[in-house]
Amino acid sequence: MTFDEFYRVVYLPAHREPVCRWLHVAGLAAAATYAVVVVQLDNWLLLFLTPIPAYLFGWLGHALVHNHPTFFEYPFLSFRGYWAMVGAMLFGRLRGRPTIS
Repeated sequence: MTFDEFYRVVYLPAHREPVCRWLHVAGLAAAATYAVVVVQLDNWLLLFLTPIPAYLFGWLGHALVHNHPTFFEYPFLSFRGYWAMVGAMLFGRLRGRPTIS
């Protein structure tokens, strides 16, 4: 399966609900904030925990809309899909509920 097929057929349908997508973006903001605080505290070892807020917010989004994250079945494609979706949202290319063709 190519990334484009995965993104269109698997990833976007799992993130159809806006609340799920926006919680993924909030997780990114939380992870970035966490990283800044860790750097300011000069506790570099804690940087290994930076992905945790992003995953927690993302999984909360999936729990709220009652679907499953794609990460467990497609970890690498899901990581790439996450960044593609967040980028599309932040640049206004993904609004409302995307239509899946």
